[in-house]
Amino acid sequence: MINQAELPLFNPLKIENDATQGNNNVIEVDNGNQANHRQWKDLAKQLSNAINIFIAYWEKSINRILAEIKIKVYENYSEAPEDRHIKAVNTCLKRILHNKILKDVQKVIILKNTTLLY
Repeated sequence: MINQAELPLFNPLKIENDATQGNNNVIEVDNGNQANHRQWKDLAKQLSNAINIFIAYWEKSINRILAEIKIKVYENYSEAPEDRHIKAVNTCLKRILHNKILKDVQKVIILKNTTLLY
């Protein structure tokens, strides 16, 4: 109605268009909405997705360190994240997920979301 772009919604199971352009960038696709296209560095996008899946799985607010990393990765999406940030996220994931693999976590999230619909 007011000719503004729709607000993007977080979807942990969203699959990006893996269009690489020589520098391992991932282009975010959002229903053809040109205003929301960002060229993410591949590693930054993976780290951002890992944090988002962690948030969806844990169902609690994230602590200050993880929140700071999420903000830094989001703000610097076109740059590779620092190694210490990757290590910190991996440490958090290991402590909370107890060596579960990503597929198992995604299945739990899907089950939670489908049971909420009924």
